[in-house]
Amino acid sequence: MEKFSREQSANLHFAVFKLQRRLRNETASITSLSATEESVLFTLSRTPRLTNAELARHEHITAQSMNKITATMMKHGVLDSGKNSRDKRRKELFLTEQGRVLVSSISQQRSRWLTATIGQEFTEEEAVQLDAALELLHKISDKTSAPTSKFIPVAPQAEQG
Repeated sequence: MEKFSREQSANLHFAVFKLQRRLRNETASITSLSATEESVLFTLSRTPRLTNAELARHEHITAQSMNKITATMMKHGVLDSGKNSRDKRRKELFLTEQGRVLVSSISQQRSRWLTATIGQEFTEEEAVQLDAALELLHKISDKTSAPTSKFIPVAPQAEQG
């Protein structure tokens, strides 16, 4: 027997997806960034001075796509780039002051909504259970690689005859 069934996994995925969408909706008035642009913004707030290639790997997209995304974000004034002081070939990205303010605004708005919703909708026991689950959710989300089981269609074998 599996520790966690496919049905439970699907249910977890759906719940996380709905929560993520709900949190994005809470800040729709603050920003119109795409999900990938928002992820880039928050990644660079936690880990500044990454290159486009490093961000592309982090987001699981092509370097070309990431170049387009970061160029757009630079035009909007939330990102900037600069050369590495030790390796002048390395072009690193970082948040501008406007980008840092945006990250802070998004984080504060979402935290306010979560705090209010949990305070109004959850019992103390449920809030404690949710807090206990956070460590497990971080363990899943921090996993850098997962077993892959990609669907690969296989052509039927020709009959020997």
